[in-house]
Amino acid sequence: MLSAHPRKNEEAFKSVDELLRKIPLNALGLDLVQWSSWSQECAHRLARKHYEAYPELERVVQVNFEFIRKMEDFLKVFGWFRL
Repeated sequence: MLSAHPRKNEEAFKSVDELLRKIPLNALGLDLVQWSSWSQECAHRLARKHYEAYPELERVVQVNFEFIRKMEDFLKVFGWFRL
């Protein structure tokens, strides 16, 4: 979706695109370390205000960050369960 945006070559767009590509979505190999690493990277970029000039991009990262944090909580409780 971001690759079709007219501003796709701007640093903020590249940054979000990179984060979205790195989301650990391997359902058969859920790894708390991968989830934690990714969420820490999101938190770092949000804290450094990488997306301050682009509220829509900031919200995309926040929503995904919140989702990953919930998945981390789920894995802490049900990490023993494999689909």
